[in-house]
Amino acid sequence: MEFSLAGILVGAGYVVAAASTPGSLEAPTPPGLGDVARGLAGLRFLAVSLVLSSAGLSLFAGAAALKLRAEIRSPVLYGLVFATITALVGAAVRPLAGWASDRLGHVRLLLASTLAYIPLAYGMLVAHGLLLAALWVLPVYPFRDVAMMLSASTMLPESLQATAAGVVSFSNSLSGLVLAVLSPALGRGDLVRVFLFSALLLGSGVAVLAPYMSKAK
Repeated sequence: MEFSLAGILVGAGYVVAAASTPGSLEAPTPPGLGDVARGLAGLRFLAVSLVLSSAGLSLFAGAAALKLRAEIRSPVLYGLVFATITALVGAAVRPLAGWASDRLGHVRLLLASTLAYIPLAYGMLVAHGLLLAALWVLPVYPFRDVAMMLSASTMLPESLQATAAGVVSFSNSLSGLVLAVLSPALGRGDLVRVFLFSALLLGSGVAVLAPYMSKAK
C-alpha cells in the first residue's frame, strides 16, 4: 500500500510539472566546451567550499540522528521528529529563505547558514530529550540549501545553469569521499571528536569562500 501511494504521488508530480510547462520553449544556444571549462573554473572556490562544509554537515547530522534515535524510544515519534515535522517546518520557511537570500546576498547567506551549524551541532552534542528534538527540527538547512543553489546560479550565465546545478550536486556527493578519508580518525562513538571534526570542516568551507564574498551576489 505504501509503495502504491508513493508511486501515485510521484506520478502526480510529473503530471503537474508537465501541465505547467509552456507548450513551446525556445532552446538556448548550447555552450561550447570552452564555455563549460570557464564556468567550472569560475565555481572552483564554491565547489571546494561545498565539499568541505557538506562533509562537516553530514558528519554531525549522522551522529546526531543516532543520538536522537537512542533518546526517542518510540519509532513512530522518532519518525515524526526525524522526517515529517522537520520536512514540514523546512517547507514552511523556504519562502523566507528565498527572501533572505535576495535581501542579504546569496553567498553571504550561504556563509552565515553554514557557520550557524557549528553552535547548532554543539547544542545537539550536549542536549537531551525535547531540547535535542527541537534543535533537530530547527530549520537552518533550507537557508543553506537555497543560498547554495542561488550562489552557483548567479555566478554563471544563463547558458551554463545546468553546469551550475551539476557542480553543486557533484560537490555534495564528493563530500562523502572526505568522510571516508577521515573515518579512521573519528573513533567509535566519540561525539566530541565528531563535533570537532565537523566544526573544522564547516569553518574551513566558510574560510575558502569568504574572500570571494565581495565579488559575488
